[in-house]
Amino acid sequence: MKKKICFISSSRADFGIMRNLISSINNQKYFDTSLVLTGSHLSKKYGLTINEVSKYFKGKKYLIKTNDKINKNKDILDISSKILKDINLILAKNKFDLCILLGDRYEIFQICFALFNYKVPILHIGGGDITIGSQDNAYRNLISLMSTYHFVTNKFSQKNLTKIGISSSKIFNFGHLALDNLSKEKYLTKVELSDRYGLDFSRKNFLVTFHPETDKKIDPSIIYLRRFIKIACRMKDVNFIFTSSNFDLGGFKINNLVKRACKKNLNFFYIPSFGQKNLFSLYKNLNGVIGNSSSGILEVPSFNIPTLNIGLRQEGRLCSRSIINSNGSYTDLNKKLYKILSINLKNKKITNIYQKKNTLKNIFNKIKKIVNKF
Repeated sequence: MKKKICFISSSRADFGIMRNLISSINNQKYFDTSLVLTGSHLSKKYGLTINEVSKYFKGKKYLIKTNDKINKNKDILDISSKILKDINLILAKNKFDLCILLGDRYEIFQICFALFNYKVPILHIGGGDITIGSQDNAYRNLISLMSTYHFVTNKFSQKNLTKIGISSSKIFNFGHLALDNLSKEKYLTKVELSDRYGLDFSRKNFLVTFHPETDKKIDPSIIYLRRFIKIACRMKDVNFIFTSSNFDLGGFKINNLVKRACKKNLNFFYIPSFGQKNLFSLYKNLNGVIGNSSSGILEVPSFNIPTLNIGLRQEGRLCSRSIINSNGSYTDLNKKLYKILSINLKNKKITNIYQKKNTLKNIFNKIKKIVNKF
């Protein structure tokens, strides 16, 4: 009998990381694979990334659509309520042998809570990390505590999970899934990227992504973004490529500020979502990454370009030596921004502390062993 495996995804970020694993599982005849999608996947304002998902996954999908206007804390609870109601209906009709989810989003937490109550075994990817400047830090630990199995990206995260009472026999350190087989990926060329997105690679290009710092009543990330735009406006010979914020309280305000700035500055570009393949293609041709996205710490060092990490959202994550941190003050941000403009790591080999060999293969083999026990 086929084992029923269900993946849970709420954003472009977690799907991009799990994409190849989902394909590998889906291609096996002894697995019946399905996918639950919610959050920004189903929002036009955040890039409608379900279209990206559909390119890679043709199997059964369950969609949980929610309101994409998040202006108050009440909106987060309304979204959470809708997710719980819909996932309850899905679980009442389906008996999954294993559900696989990644990360620390509040949408993922709600689904994990439902799975936990239905006593469905949960496999959590990315637990044990620390991000002090975000509520995701609490969600991540709660998800881990409700999960049965754990795939972490580094030995320190492995230790962190044991500290909160998780058995070491259920924790497996295979590295960061998105970094598996980077050398074998077929990337878009500069010409293809330029034709598709209207970019100019005859000058320096930096990707910029800001997300809210959700652990504070007043989000400082919007202040950091305003300061960054004020400084970057003077750099007319550099392109700044902005992507959308995530599906958090304050994300809508960040996106609106970015859109207004892009209309006023010819060297500012707004592209809501690239999809992982195109994003990694861009990384190979960028001069650096700026903002407070986890990708700048987890993935970007593998592309030998620097990251300017701003504020406290990612505080607590282990950092490779290509990461430059700024406290977000105008003086420090101005200094660090000019510093990252002058750095060239293309001919240097940066060791990414999250990257291991055979990550996908090891994870896939471990999942087979896990479900064979059921």
